[in-house]
Amino acid sequence: MILRPFRHLAALVLPLAIAACASDANERQIGTANSPFTAITPTKLVVDGSPGTIALSNIGAITQTLSAFSDASREGRLGDRVQAIRQANLDPSKRVPGLTGLGGILGHAFLDLAEQGLQKDRNFDGGARVIVSLSGQILEYEFDESDGSGLIEAVTYITRSVVTPGLGVPPSRTVAYKYRVEVDPKGFTVVPHSGNRNDPFPGTIGFSPETLHRIESLGFRHKLWAKGTAIRVTDVWLDDTFSWGSAPNFVRLSETDPRYARLYQTDSESCIDMMFVRKPPAMLGGMGPPFYCLGRCGSPLLINTH
Repeated sequence: MILRPFRHLAALVLPLAIAACASDANERQIGTANSPFTAITPTKLVVDGSPGTIALSNIGAITQTLSAFSDASREGRLGDRVQAIRQANLDPSKRVPGLTGLGGILGHAFLDLAEQGLQKDRNFDGGARVIVSLSGQILEYEFDESDGSGLIEAVTYITRSVVTPGLGVPPSRTVAYKYRVEVDPKGFTVVPHSGNRNDPFPGTIGFSPETLHRIESLGFRHKLWAKGTAIRVTDVWLDDTFSWGSAPNFVRLSETDPRYARLYQTDSESCIDMMFVRKPPAMLGGMGPPFYCLGRCGSPLLINTH
């Protein structure tokens, strides 16, 4: 799953991330008949340790980030570099870590954002400021303690706007990705707190000082942990015309579509990390305040954190 508060998303190789670790604060309640847990919580895009807006603020920062996507992005105008990455993504023989795994959702978003700051000649527009905000919502969750299997279905909302001098309040656009991840039997493990506040869940994944503080202050004592190819991305949907207050119109992205096929890939570094005050519940309805904390895994990318 995902992410460390205001830190890097290392599991993907590409240094993109989202903010993490939620209680029940600052959540937007939308209310649906099908989901007992309806909070949409804000997250933040972080690129190589800096806020996404900074990573998009100048040609040097953007170029440095694009170089992590693929070797195809090394030369040419900014627009040409973005297009070279998209072309490499269509070639199964090319390695494109920035668009691989569910973390590639952020990769696609970052390429779109980089293009928002282009002039007509496909060069960087120093006068434009690209702003991005993210939020997430878990729609479905199951965990079978008897055999270590489970599933999570979630939505990531990505809203972007471009601020240019003299134009006032800029229009914004939101795209929404919904995805379903299943975990095979013996894939999930419940890891109890070690009693050491500096290494609460040894043998899993490291924590920033900020996350260690939140684990301690919120009282998380159990980690639901999975790593490797027991994690399977079974479905990814996209609504690229999402509008707040309207019913989403999700279209499933096919595994055979070369633009999105890499989103379905998991590998030995894929992981899911959730922390709970009490033992992980079997169903979504068992998540009560202070809910849970998602960890820092970049692949798969599952977001419902503040």
